[in-house]
Amino acid sequence: MIRDEFLKQRKDKNVSTKEMAKIRKMGERSFYTNEIAKLTNLRKTFNLSVCIVGVLLIIVTTIMLYAIIASRTFVQSLILPLSVVSAFWLLIISWLFIFKPQLKKKVAKYKVELDRIREESLQKQRKIYANMTK
Repeated sequence: MIRDEFLKQRKDKNVSTKEMAKIRKMGERSFYTNEIAKLTNLRKTFNLSVCIVGVLLIIVTTIMLYAIIASRTFVQSLILPLSVVSAFWLLIISWLFIFKPQLKKKVAKYKVELDRIREESLQKQRKIYANMTK
């Protein structure tokens, strides 16, 4: 019976087992508030890091391309730096087109849930106030 309720609750809210455990431990409102703040700060930090690394990568890539064009031959000593630079470009592109949109969707989902919880709480308070004023 309890397991069925847990599975139904998890299915209705579309949250993972890990999230459900945190919700049960912290409470819904505090979980969603903390997660929104944490994910927003994470996104800001990574955006700044991506900007800084992007500028440095543009400089390094320009220098490497200039060295390759100036020598008119491909030097074997540039293989490792070229692979490292391309790996960093891949990470930046994956952040911009994969991970950042996923974080935005998750934050939006948590905000909707938080608004739902606030609305439920507000409705309860309205009912209490309506009963008191009668």
